[in-house]
Amino acid sequence: MERVTYQAPLADQIYDIVLEAICSGKHAIGERLSQEQIAQNLNVSRQPVLQALGLLKSQGFLCNAGRRGLMVAPLEMEFVLDLYEYRAAIDLLAAGKAARRCTPELAKLGQRFLEQGGAAKKAGSLIKLSVADMAFHEWVYLVAGNRLVIDTMNHFWNHTRRVMCVILSMDGEWPDRAWKEHKAIYSAIVAGNGELAEHLASAHVEKASESLRGRLKDRLQNATSEVGRVRRARRSGDSWKVNV
Repeated sequence: MERVTYQAPLADQIYDIVLEAICSGKHAIGERLSQEQIAQNLNVSRQPVLQALGLLKSQGFLCNAGRRGLMVAPLEMEFVLDLYEYRAAIDLLAAGKAARRCTPELAKLGQRFLEQGGAAKKAGSLIKLSVADMAFHEWVYLVAGNRLVIDTMNHFWNHTRRVMCVILSMDGEWPDRAWKEHKAIYSAIVAGNGELAEHLASAHVEKASESLRGRLKDRLQNATSEVGRVRRARRSGDSWKVNV
């Protein structure tokens, strides 16, 4: 008998494609997404596109754009800080457990993920860097062996990828720092030093949070100043252009 090949429902495939574009930064924050355009680009009907976009909206990746339909949701400072505060606690727990459970085989797997990150850093690709970052942290969760940690972080990881791409795009020094910190976390886990692994993992997330906090604040202030300039130009009758 011939084997049955499983194919995900069309709406799920569209969901994955659009989500990847959002998380990787291909669809910028505030960019309007058109059902018609997506359907045309993917050569599908509008109904599965509507289903996929509705799910992305319910998960916070899209939001209403008034009469213009849907747009890529902004990164809200409060949500980002809550997310990273949560991650700091989870990563501390996972790193400590991983240090107690790491085997030579799992160490080799982690080494491959570190090499993947190094290659992505050399290539200068935001998408590859964010994927490599995700792979390394998922390795830590895997070695820790806590099923709830893995399932919970899978739920939030795509939001984290969005944030990571923003950090990488705004901070040219972050990739080097991040992978040095990854190597230090890896070394502590492989050495079985749970206390050091916990400290390094928690500090790693906190540094990322601080980096993003400052840059999002600067971006928000710049956007606010630009909006004020536009309003003044409108009142005075001058020509204007928005660069937010």
